[in-house]
Amino acid sequence: MRVVVKPKLWVVGVVLSGLIGLGMGCDRGSAQDNSSTSARPTTRLTGDGIVRGRVVFEGTPPEMRTIANQPCHDGSTPLKEQTVLVDQNGGLQNTVVYLEGGPEIGGSPPSQSALLDQINCQYVPHVLLVQAGQPVRIRSSDPTLHNVHYDPQKNPPANFGMTGAGQEKTVTFKSAEWIHVRCDVHPWMSAWIAVVKTPLATLSAADGTFQIERIPPGQYKLVSWHERLGRQEQPVTIGEGKPVELKVTYAGS
Repeated sequence: MRVVVKPKLWVVGVVLSGLIGLGMGCDRGSAQDNSSTSARPTTRLTGDGIVRGRVVFEGTPPEMRTIANQPCHDGSTPLKEQTVLVDQNGGLQNTVVYLEGGPEIGGSPPSQSALLDQINCQYVPHVLLVQAGQPVRIRSSDPTLHNVHYDPQKNPPANFGMTGAGQEKTVTFKSAEWIHVRCDVHPWMSAWIAVVKTPLATLSAADGTFQIERIPPGQYKLVSWHERLGRQEQPVTIGEGKPVELKVTYAGS
């Protein structure tokens, strides 16, 4: 089942330098046929193409509220929401940028595990990018009770407790989709695990910059996804040794 959620407060647009045409859509929390991980996987990559650029939020970003965090543990400090993180120059963090299509890429998912931690009653990182089949270690670094709760559409659901610092559980997601992780004990705790299919993917950094390397030449669809601002896509042609420069823009009201 595919669920499409339209953002209520935002109009989404894309400005692409050197690319022609624009495809737009919004897809939040739905199953995806998409791309991969923050660590370099063991997949065979034979190209030297590069896509790089910056994800930008135009307009006034929404205010990220302060969370008191009082029930967490002794000495816990207040938190800030992490849904829409924009730096002073408009760079938008935590946008998944990946390529769909192109030539088939052989190989297997990375054996190196990715880590989703719970620190000061907050998931760290807020968005975790992994490849389907890659191990994911879920850890608690807090001296308090947490429960890790997620209900994916394509992967098995889970709801398990962690009662003290240092506890870990390793899970694997075999199907690509966006997985929302929460804690019912501390309802403000929220994270996304972006499970993707190929290694041609990355997350935008704190300043909005991103880069995908080692791309085989071919015709692709460049896709960006943000948990609140939605999905956008654009056809792109990758050539050997010729970087494609672009700018992805999300516009707020």
